[in-house]
Amino acid sequence: MQGSERKFLSFALSRVGPLKGSAMNGHANAILAPSTLFSKRRIHAGVLALLMAATAHPAPVSADIDVTLDFASLPSSQGWTYLTNTGAPEPSVYSVTGGVLVSNTMGLGLGGYAEYDRPEPITDSEPMILEIRARLLNIEGNNAGCHGYGFCFGLWTATRFYQYGVMEDRIRDNCPVQRDIVFLDTSVFHDYTVVILPTGDVRFYVDGVFQTMTTSLPLGGTPHLFLGDGTGNTNAHAEVTYYRFRQGGNVSVGPTVGNTGVPTIHVYPNPSSGDLAVEYALPKSARVTLGVFDLAGRLVRSVVDSELEAGLHRSAWDGNDQSGRRAGSGIYLVRLAPRYDSGAQATIVRRVVLAR
Repeated sequence: MQGSERKFLSFALSRVGPLKGSAMNGHANAILAPSTLFSKRRIHAGVLALLMAATAHPAPVSADIDVTLDFASLPSSQGWTYLTNTGAPEPSVYSVTGGVLVSNTMGLGLGGYAEYDRPEPITDSEPMILEIRARLLNIEGNNAGCHGYGFCFGLWTATRFYQYGVMEDRIRDNCPVQRDIVFLDTSVFHDYTVVILPTGDVRFYVDGVFQTMTTSLPLGGTPHLFLGDGTGNTNAHAEVTYYRFRQGGNVSVGPTVGNTGVPTIHVYPNPSSGDLAVEYALPKSARVTLGVFDLAGRLVRSVVDSELEAGLHRSAWDGNDQSGRRAGSGIYLVRLAPRYDSGAQATIVRRVVLAR
C-alpha cells in the first residue's frame, strides 16, 4: 500500500465511525491491530480487506539510508510530504528562517495533526541512528493523553514503532506504553540522539550523554520517518536546527547492551505520588536484587530477588513498604545490584522523591 497509514485510516475510520475509548486520540500514524478495531464495531467487508492489507507489511530490503534536512527550505521540497487533517496550509504551520525550521500549531485547534512524513526502506535487521536538535517554546492542550505530543519525531518499521514527544519538562516515548525518558528544560536547544538496535532496544542520549535504555512498541506500519505535530489533542511551537537519520553501512553504534558490562537503570516518574516504574538493562544474566531504601539505608521494600536473563527488564514499586503500608512522603533510594556468575557485582543507586 502506498502513502501514509494516516490517509488509509482516515478513509477506513470515516466509514465505520469513531471508535469509543480508542487510544488513537487523533494520531493517524498509529495502526491498531485489526482485532482491536473489529471489537469496536462491525466493518464493511471491503474496509475489512483494506485493514488486513494495511497491517501486513513485508520487511523492506536493507539499504544504506542517510537523510538530512537542509534548513534553507521546507522539508516538503526535500522529499518529505506535509500531511494534515486540519485544512491548514503548510506555510501557516511551518516556516524556515535563519537556518531554523519552525513548527507552530498553536491555536490551530486540538482535533488534528500537521506533520511531515518521508517513506524510507527502513529495516529492523540493522541498527539505526536518529539525531535532532530542537527546543520547545510553547505548548497547549491535553498533553497527558496518549500520543499527546504537539511536537514529536520518530519512525515506523514494518514491525515496530518509535515515537518521541517533546513536553515542557521532559521527553516521553511511545503509546500505549507511555514513558517519561528524561526530565529537562526543553525550552533550550538540546541534541537528542536515538540509537536503535536490531533487537528493538533503544539507547537515548541528550547532548551526547547517555540517559536510558528503552524499547520499541511492537506496532508495524509502512516504513517511514515523521516529524512535527502528529497529535490530535496537543499543539506546540517548536524549532529545529539539525536533523539526520542513518541506517546501513554508515552506522556504527558500538557495543550492545549484551557486552558493555555495565547495567543501566531508569526510574520514573520522579517525583512520584505512589507507583514507580523501574526499567533496567543487564549486560548478561545475573542474580538481581532490586530494592527501595530510606536515606538511613534501611530496606523499605524488596522489589526483585531472582535470576534474570540479559536484556531489558521492567519492575514496579507501588509506594508501599514491606508490610503493605503506604510509605510516607520523602526521599528514597532505588538500588539495583546484579551479581554475575563470575562473582562480580555492580550496584547502581537512583534517588527518588515520593510526594503523597
